[in-house]
Amino acid sequence: MKLKTILPDGRVFETQPFISLKYKSEEMVYKFEFETIDRHIKSSERHLWAVWDKVNKTVDMIAMKEIKKEQHELLIQSWK
Repeated sequence: MKLKTILPDGRVFETQPFISLKYKSEEMVYKFEFETIDRHIKSSERHLWAVWDKVNKTVDMIAMKEIKKEQHELLIQSWK
């Protein structure tokens, strides 16, 4: 379920589901790779991401190693 809100100043906040989420133990720093509808990202295990928790109905900042594809969606900001 994609959520979207537009603030009066034109900022847009929306969620994007994780299409894939891969852990690569052989990598030195960027051990995680994930994809959403419009992006392909490499991330360290401890990097914090803003996510929508679909189970608990909360917005959280959590480490990449804690993200679960089935439970979380990436929270992104853009402009109208």
